[in-house]
Amino acid sequence: MTENLKRLHEQLEHSGKDLAVLDAVTALLRSPDDIDLQIDTIGCAHLENWLPNRKRVFWDAFDIRSEAWASRCVNRIVQRKGDKYAACALLKSDALFTLREVERHSPSFVMVWDVHGAEFCGIGLARHQKAELSSYFYVGWKPDETEATVARVDYIEHIELPLGSMEYRLNQIKGMCRIKNAFWAELPYRSGYEKSALRSFEVLEYYRQPYGVTKTMQQQLGLDWNAT
Repeated sequence: MTENLKRLHEQLEHSGKDLAVLDAVTALLRSPDDIDLQIDTIGCAHLENWLPNRKRVFWDAFDIRSEAWASRCVNRIVQRKGDKYAACALLKSDALFTLREVERHSPSFVMVWDVHGAEFCGIGLARHQKAELSSYFYVGWKPDETEATVARVDYIEHIELPLGSMEYRLNQIKGMCRIKNAFWAELPYRSGYEKSALRSFEVLEYYRQPYGVTKTMQQQLGLDWNAT
């Protein structure tokens, strides 16, 4: 791992470009086994719009599909109420490990639908109290993948549901929601952030099995859609 990182470091120094990634790799070379520095490096590369072929050197070097990786990334996001590097570093991780860790902090299965990310299948979780959702996560993956590799991550610190103006259909709520501190990242290189905004959402609790959720994932997450 260290030799590949040293080679990349030399290339970045020679090019004079991607200075933020160069700084991250420089710090990582001092402590190559530091998982936080590994997360910072991958996150920085994604935010600098590196394509997968350039990020692969990090994906191959770090244990990104481990339970420990998912746990550290999710905990950083929760503790800091949004951590862009950690969210980006979840891309290419194991979706099941990620969802299991998210569920520890955000136990309510609830989907917040938006016009973005419709090409993914996935699961949303949040803390739900009255007319508010907090610490909302969406973890998405490509529907044709058997390993369920994370391809999109959303985090919204707070969603206010204005009940007085909401339209109810079955268990579904549709209307304008006030959001705070919203960040998303997806493969191959995109990301976005909103500090505060008023957005149109559909919010629903799951009553049927979401498309793309395998039986193994359903069992590991303690879900039973067959019973409803």
